[in-house]
Amino acid sequence: MPAASGETLDALANNFREVDKALQGWQQQQDGLKGAVDNFIEVAPKPLMVMTLNLQYFSSYPKDEKKARDKLKEALGGPHPPDVICVQEGLASKDVLKEIGFKLMICAGKAGIAQSVREMVYSDAAALKACPEQYHDELLCNQLYLREGSEWEVEDQGAERIASNMVLDGGGSRVKGPLAIRSMCWLKLRWPGASTPAAFVMCTHITGGRFEDQYYIQQLAEERARQPEKCIDIFKKRKGARDDDVGILVGDFNATENYKVGGPMSGYFKFGIASSEGVKSDAEKAGLTSPEAIEDAFKVYMVSPFKAIEAQDWTFAYGEEVGI
Repeated sequence: MPAASGETLDALANNFREVDKALQGWQQQQDGLKGAVDNFIEVAPKPLMVMTLNLQYFSSYPKDEKKARDKLKEALGGPHPPDVICVQEGLASKDVLKEIGFKLMICAGKAGIAQSVREMVYSDAAALKACPEQYHDELLCNQLYLREGSEWEVEDQGAERIASNMVLDGGGSRVKGPLAIRSMCWLKLRWPGASTPAAFVMCTHITGGRFEDQYYIQQLAEERARQPEKCIDIFKKRKGARDDDVGILVGDFNATENYKVGGPMSGYFKFGIASSEGVKSDAEKAGLTSPEAIEDAFKVYMVSPFKAIEAQDWTFAYGEEVGI
């Protein structure tokens, strides 16, 4: 074997040191990459499960508290329970979800943006008869609940009024007075430890239903369009906004996306709305002289919330497969 000179050995030693340095650098990069992957796996958020629930001011709620609780557990349990429940027509004084593991986060009634059951149904005798008498003067409101044990964290919350101060004209056995208050409650949620977008969950109940549908010719189509627009505007103006935040608008819209003459909503109109003396009087004042024109105005009224949402480039999470 030929002998190596001192200079050659020094050069080889330097080369080995450079190789060793390079290997250490590579190992550090690998460790850093592994840490990043582990961190991503650790904080990657689970799906956010959101559910809507209309309690109908407890008019159809079981009188047997245990039976009611069991039904709620069945509906809200399972392998994929909701993280957030968006309640419409709840009562500010009654919390039936606490016992089954959900925490009330925001209540429009407690925020002072609500009216009593009596006021919300315009003192309708039939509606009040269906509701237990002790609830008639309780605040009817939207609420948002978070499941105990959900890993999603609430960063912020609030409630806003979305209805205008318009006054409804009476006539034809209809009451005259201010339009009932409508609100929107919201939660800002984020997965813990993640630099992921926030989820902004909004719960609302749009003007409409059998009490207010009879006033539809009185510019209520415009009112119903403005309310979801205001919800979306609140989302756009939220504090600490990121471009990739997610807005989720949930609730009871008292509406249908597609109105078909001869369909279910058309049948409701002809049976429960068109024959109203108040509607006939409003139609005459508005110059709507034919049955077709009167129903066409109702169609515009009925689809107006969804048209307004679509105009904001928001998309529907599901379609008519879940019913009207």
